[in-house]
Amino acid sequence: MVVWVLGLAAQGVAQESPPWPLGLVVTHADGRVSSAVLSTRPYRSWTPYFPRVPDWRDEPGVLPVRALDIRALHQGDTVRLDISVLRGDAREVVELIDTVVLRTEETATIEGLRRVGLMPIALAIKPVAPPALHVPTASSAVDGLTIDLIEPVFDPVPAYRVTIRNVTETPVVTIAFDTFSQGRRRLAGQQGHQSAQALVAPAGAHTFTIRLSGGVGPEDSHVSATPLDDVLISAALWADGRRDGDPIRTRDLKAVHIGRLTAVEMMLRTVREAVAGLGDDPQRAAGHVAAAIGQLPGTPDAVIIASVLSGAPIDSDALSRIMATGTQQARRDVVSALTNRTRAMSADEAKQWLRASQHALEAWHLRLVPLVRPD
Repeated sequence: MVVWVLGLAAQGVAQESPPWPLGLVVTHADGRVSSAVLSTRPYRSWTPYFPRVPDWRDEPGVLPVRALDIRALHQGDTVRLDISVLRGDAREVVELIDTVVLRTEETATIEGLRRVGLMPIALAIKPVAPPALHVPTASSAVDGLTIDLIEPVFDPVPAYRVTIRNVTETPVVTIAFDTFSQGRRRLAGQQGHQSAQALVAPAGAHTFTIRLSGGVGPEDSHVSATPLDDVLISAALWADGRRDGDPIRTRDLKAVHIGRLTAVEMMLRTVREAVAGLGDDPQRAAGHVAAAIGQLPGTPDAVIIASVLSGAPIDSDALSRIMATGTQQARRDVVSALTNRTRAMSADEAKQWLRASQHALEAWHLRLVPLVRPD
């Protein structure tokens, strides 16, 4: 059965539909081409794969480039594109390279990437051909998790809305999913809250959207969205620490939470010290906490990495980057909240805030510990 959903048109009521999406085509210096469908919602894509300038060497002390980052915003008849590189193992430093604004059929070459050691990329904006979306097959490799529904949607780009259900009495914290089309794996994704709070309650459901990857049409005339043939729930972490599904995916889910736990433990020590030593200047103490957390290391040490490896044949550097991502995510969000809050606090508010922060971090710590226990 072929299904094509055109938003609200089938309701028989005059509705103002969003502008038809445009397509972004990225051509790398090695000939690799990728594409994406853009809507009026902000779009972001990053890749760790990019051709480098031959024999390039970074200056001493400069964090290495780990990813190429592209952000797009479709506004009216134009698309604004911000091209950046992400530096550091956790991609924690964003360095803007260039910003361009393009219309349909316009192109730009980002030569500025050469100054950071990357070969230029070519960007083009193309029209999008309406896809015919069929309902893919659904399966789960996780006992206790089922897929209730998959439906094609226009939201406002071609996508699939997926509803999963937890048929157990234990909350689900994080899931991993994979999609396939024409015999190829298309997307490996995750769903879960950084706070390690439940994603799917016992006997509850959770709905999420999978945006389709793009493809370039004949003679580069347009961008098309590639329909999915299969959607698989491949792994899950449960609140009690149980892990089910593909062992590689569960290991990676665990690695992210280990990174978060590492950050939470370091932040909690800092906050506890501040609360224990509160004197006549809690505002200064709160400011000190914000500064101290911002300076905490972002890469897990060898002992932490070894706790995840468990003798498995894996690239420890890659696993370290996964854990560092979790560390940086947790630290970045807390630092942002700290910096914004501490500037306008009274002494009493700072004291209350520090104590509340300690309680919140302790609760976060308790949720994370079962997720990273040894196998």
